[in-house]
Amino acid sequence: EAYSQLGYVAGLARMPAVAERYFARALATAESTGDVLGWIKTRYTVAAYQIGLGGWDLARTEAAAAQARARELRNPQEVEVGHTILGHVDFCVGDLAGSRQASQALLDSARARANKQHEAWGLYTVGRADLYADRLEDALAGFEQAAARLADLRDHASSILCGGLHAWAVARAGD
Repeated sequence: EAYSQLGYVAGLARMPAVAERYFARALATAESTGDVLGWIKTRYTVAAYQIGLGGWDLARTEAAAAQARARELRNPQEVEVGHTILGHVDFCVGDLAGSRQASQALLDSARARANKQHEAWGLYTVGRADLYADRLEDALAGFEQAAARLADLRDHASSILCGGLHAWAVARAGD
C-alpha cells in the first residue's frame, strides 16, 4: 500500500515513470506476499491516478478488477470504494445515469452498514449526478444530508467537495 501511495504522489509530482515503477512494485509486493487487500488498494490507487490523467478506460479496468476481488473477499468497505471510483469515472465521461447508479449502490451499502463516511460520499455523489441532471431539489437535499454526516468526521476533502457542490446548487437554484 505504501508503494502505491508513493506512486500516486510521484504521479502528482509529474514523474510518471517513477509513479509506474512504484505501482509495479506495489503490485509485485502484494502478489509475492499474498496481500490481497494491498493488491486491491493498489488497483484503486492506480484507478484514482488514471482518473486524474483522463485515462478513463484504464481507471475503469483497475477499479473493476479491485472491486471484483473485494467482492470475493466479502469486504464491503472495499466494494464501496469501488463504487466510489467507478462512479467518478462514469461522471467524468458524462454517464450521469451510471454515476448515479454507482453512487446509489455506495449509499445503500453504507447505510446498511451504518458507515457514516461512505454514506456521506454516496449522498453527495448522488447529489452531484442530480445537480448535473437539473434535479436541483434532490441535489440540495443530498448535499445537506451529506454535510450533516460529514460534520462529525475528519474528512476535510469531502467536506470541501460537498460544500462546493452545495454552493453551486444553491446558486443554480437562484439563491
